Amino acid sequence: MLRWLTILGQSSAILTAYVALHFPLPLWPCLTVIAVSAAVNLGAMARVRRLEASLPDGRLTALHLGFDIFQLGVLLGLTGGLENPFCLLLVAPVTIAAAALPARQALLLGLLALLAVAILFFWSEPLPWRPYEHFALPTLYRFGMALALVTGVVFTAGYAWRVAADAEKLELALATTQDVLQREQRLAALGGLAAAAAHELGTPLATIQVVAKEMQRAAPPGGDLAEDADLILQQAERCRASWPSCRASPRATTPSMPTWR
Repeated sequence: MLRWLTILGQSSAILTAYVALHFPLPLWPCLTVIAVSAAVNLGAMARVRRLEASLPDGRLTALHLGFDIFQLGVLLGLTGGLENPFCLLLVAPVTIAAAALPARQALLLGLLALLAVAILFFWSEPLPWRPYEHFALPTLYRFGMALALVTGVVFTAGYAWRVAADAEKLELALATTQDVLQREQRLAALGGLAAAAAHELGTPLATIQVVAKEMQRAAPPGGDLAEDADLILQQAERCRASWPSCRASPRATTPSMPTWR
């Protein structure tokens, strides 16, 4: 979508300068360069439709941004080079690369943009202007434009890379925090299940103990029934002692973790 907007803007600027302002610029070479960009974008859109479910390819993205820098450099070379006020657009692909691509690929694209600035400083067609007026910028001014472009590329790319790196760190911290919260929720749910199980088993254990004590009192001393009642009481006490006791805090809205004894 950004490339379609770029193609629309370039076409509008070229046609306006040629038709409305009557600037003697190389119309057909400029339109050919724009048409090549449109063809590349159509191929990219067809590939995206075929591989819609696949992950983004960083190398292919870098190639597309490199093509954008090359296409814009050729178009600027045909229309005045650094004297063309639209040379500022060389900053855009490098900024996108610094924000979306690994550092190595972004650095290569930044060097490509700086190379384009250097070539445009030494070679470009004259800036299209009115036929009856002569317009020429001093070499020192053109050098200042080149220096400003280099500064803009370096500064904006570095700032975009820094912001992207901070956003990645923040996203990682957020994902880690979510994992910790999910773990705490699972532990809280486990504590609630333990408390519910302790409550459900507390009443049967108490009943077993009461019945066993009644059996112990009713059974003759030294008999098998008394031994069985003693065994039942011992096992019931053992279950009650080994089972976790969950004490809910009056200030907590979620079940507290069980205290294992």
